[in-house]
Amino acid sequence: MHTSTRSVPGIIIGINGKAYAGKDTLAERLIAALTARGRSAVQVGFSDSIRVEAQAAVDQAARGDAVVGLKPSQAAELEQLMWAAAPDDFDLSVRTDFQRAVLQRFGMGWRPDGYWAARVVEDAQRLAGAGQDVLLTGLRFPAETNLAMAAGATTIRLDISPAEQDRRAVARDGKPMTDEARNHLGEIIQDGRDDWTLRIGTDTADADAVFQTAWAYIEPMITDRRSA
Repeated sequence: MHTSTRSVPGIIIGINGKAYAGKDTLAERLIAALTARGRSAVQVGFSDSIRVEAQAAVDQAARGDAVVGLKPSQAAELEQLMWAAAPDDFDLSVRTDFQRAVLQRFGMGWRPDGYWAARVVEDAQRLAGAGQDVLLTGLRFPAETNLAMAAGATTIRLDISPAEQDRRAVARDGKPMTDEARNHLGEIIQDGRDDWTLRIGTDTADADAVFQTAWAYIEPMITDRRSA
């Protein structure tokens, strides 16, 4: 008798929230919990793909080379941002105002609509089809969220107030958020959305409480898949 060795498809979990809401922390906790149950889990961030291309452009501009993939006006704007920053800020793996400004421009405006969303969600579907659980962090824009939902993702929205954002920003980065960062379209465009699978308020909930709320929803999903 032939026994199929095909792996059980993984689940896709999309996490949305404003800056400092705890998206990466929740993803890390969920990955640890999934791994502890013998599953393979990986975090895929929209910002990771953006950062790779943005870093290549910054490196080219820093060397004085032509910036591949940007229009002349976009390359000129990038150079202006770099002139206003310190050379130490050119490492986009480090959180700075320069990093945020560059990633925001690459994430919105300097690439065609849907470019990043389609690319990252396709990667998530491929990984899930091979049996990996995928944590999608970001979902900053409607196209990203819509594609993730169409791919069957469980979507979690982490809510945070401006006052709590500032408190965490000062604790982590030494200064409150700027108005430009707080009011960027990627921060506010989905504020009125109400079709998330799960919403969790983070102002009065610590990382453990946020994780427990999310895990109470997700754990039955992996149990059902294992027994199916």
